[in-house]
Amino acid sequence: MSGTRKLSDGQRDCLSKRSRYDQGPDLTVHRTPDHAAPEQGLSYSRVKKPLWTPLTENPRQIRLLQMLDGGTHDQGRLRYRLTVQSIDEVADYYAISYTWGRHELSEKVIVDESSCMVTLNCYQALAQVYRHWNRERLRSDLVWIDCLCINQYDTSEKNAQVSIIGDIFSNATEVLACLGSHRNNSELVFRGAREIADFGFACDHDDFLCHDCGLPWTKWVLSLGFDSLQKLCIACQSFGERDYWGRVWIVQEVSKASSLSIMCGDDMLPWKPLSELKTFLAMDMEEMPSITSEFDTLPSCETTPMYNVFAAKDIVISLTEAFDRYSASVCFDPRDHLYGLLSIIEWPEGMEQILPDYNTTPYSLALRLEAYIAVECFPDMLVSFQVGLNNPSVRHLVDQKRSRLGAMEQRTRAPESQEVNFRPACGVQTGHLPVCGRLRTNSLGELTASFVRILDIEGSPGVIFVDPSSEPTQSPQIPLTQQLEESEWRLEPASSLFGSDQVYRKLMLQTDLIGLICSEARADDILFPLPFGVSEVYENRVFIVLRPNYSDVYDIIGQAVLLRGYSLNRWNDTKDKNNLLQASTFEAQVDLKLSTEDYFVLFAQDYTGRGDEYDEQHRWKRVCTSITDTPVEAARVTIQVSPSIHGKDWKNMTELHHQLSPEMFKSMTRGLHTPGYWLACQSLGSEVPDTSEKG
Repeated sequence: MSGTRKLSDGQRDCLSKRSRYDQGPDLTVHRTPDHAAPEQGLSYSRVKKPLWTPLTENPRQIRLLQMLDGGTHDQGRLRYRLTVQSIDEVADYYAISYTWGRHELSEKVIVDESSCMVTLNCYQALAQVYRHWNRERLRSDLVWIDCLCINQYDTSEKNAQVSIIGDIFSNATEVLACLGSHRNNSELVFRGAREIADFGFACDHDDFLCHDCGLPWTKWVLSLGFDSLQKLCIACQSFGERDYWGRVWIVQEVSKASSLSIMCGDDMLPWKPLSELKTFLAMDMEEMPSITSEFDTLPSCETTPMYNVFAAKDIVISLTEAFDRYSASVCFDPRDHLYGLLSIIEWPEGMEQILPDYNTTPYSLALRLEAYIAVECFPDMLVSFQVGLNNPSVRHLVDQKRSRLGAMEQRTRAPESQEVNFRPACGVQTGHLPVCGRLRTNSLGELTASFVRILDIEGSPGVIFVDPSSEPTQSPQIPLTQQLEESEWRLEPASSLFGSDQVYRKLMLQTDLIGLICSEARADDILFPLPFGVSEVYENRVFIVLRPNYSDVYDIIGQAVLLRGYSLNRWNDTKDKNNLLQASTFEAQVDLKLSTEDYFVLFAQDYTGRGDEYDEQHRWKRVCTSITDTPVEAARVTIQVSPSIHGKDWKNMTELHHQLSPEMFKSMTRGLHTPGYWLACQSLGSEVPDTSEKG
């Protein structure tokens, strides 16, 4: 039977002010000679005799560890009794959240008088919780932790338990987020959070960060002084970037939690003051005139993964958002990018809810989801599930379509019986339509378009598009021909790199070779940038080549690839706003009619299947890879208002660069979130030059 301890008024007060949060279940195990373990491999326990008795057919049963008096973590003998209870009936228990860390089984705990080996991080989390319970800071002696409360060797049980993870954490008395020991001055973060909680609760408003009052915040910051404030900002930045905050499982646990405390060293604090402290330092401090007028400059404190996790509280997300927001979050099993968010996903209409199944492959899971996510998030899904050329099914599809580019007369449209509908290919998530470009020929009859150089500026998250007309016509990098020759890349049946016009054509910027395009491309075809993710928002290197068929319906011709450092211009010099059909670049809503297999080939044909890595040679081979076997009338292009209003953003920066010292130029452009000369001038309060006439 679980014991309950009486809390002091101060402890009960602290509990009542907490909000919940955590990381996620560690559900993977290594194979051992004694067990037929699943093919994953992380934190687990190994015992000399079976630890887990089977759960009943009641899907709401869970195991809990009961902490026993007499255990001393210093001697490595934490002692527990394993109990089985219904999640709907147990009164009080704590759910433990921690970071996996190193996976070696190095520490020992005692469960039902049997020795169990667990990972170091698991042991430290259990020891940290035990210390707080032993000091009567926790009222229940029951805890839930993934590696000991789920039979990692039973896939059926694991499927069932993962399906109720959201309920396990939301029904817990409190989620205990164990972030290890103090380091990098994290004590200052907890001290500051306690101080702001004191005056935050003192006002009559619900929000810790009370903008209506403001005075307590101002007095607190000014009392710190600049040096202490800067030290606090650095400590808060470091704490918010700990590995713990980057785990995918914690997102749903934060969203579903009823209460959460953060444990670090011997400190234990509700999450809300920490969240408000970070919000204040990163975003709100600069909005208070009393503070900004006192200090000439303010310490930098950017938003961190911790802030992003806290922002997920009580949210529901779409299936597309699950991949758009969290594809970069960390988990050992790629399927957990979906399974770790199940309880906060709002399923699309007509789609049956996905349930955890660790017997299904990531590729099969992606096939089930393909029709229900936005096309622009398809790359995020592939990265999440690690499905690329490493997958035999994907590789087979890519091989089938490679070197299939044939004459248009041999191409067909999708049969009426084939249920493939137009789907928006970009802009659904971002709200921004892509900028498309129109192909034309130069004086030598070579294909070109409204291309521009891209200038990366150190310290700036954006890029600057440079008009090449006033610069020497030289490539900023190794020439394309040299790149491809050094990589020993060859296209069959071409006898040499540029020995055949039947496989691909050149893309030129003045006299520079900057890319390749499918052999069937011609002047007046359209280049539509293929969305690949945040890293290529500005540097769109891959394009789909489209050709007008009738009205707004287009055929899909093939693909084009640009050298790094080049992209389409984002504005045009067309004077007639009503004649956008003749514009060199324009914004457009593009819808594609492709099969599931077509989408996999389109996005996965150069993805390695490892992290977010792309194979450069396979990227260039796009120019000889077919997108679809039914390209006729497979695209719809709806041209929108001309983006020429953004012309000032892409003004030539060459003159500015020569006029300023390197230090001034770097200072001026550092931190710009939107590239361009116009914004750079704005940041200094300078006059913005008239750019109505390009050049």
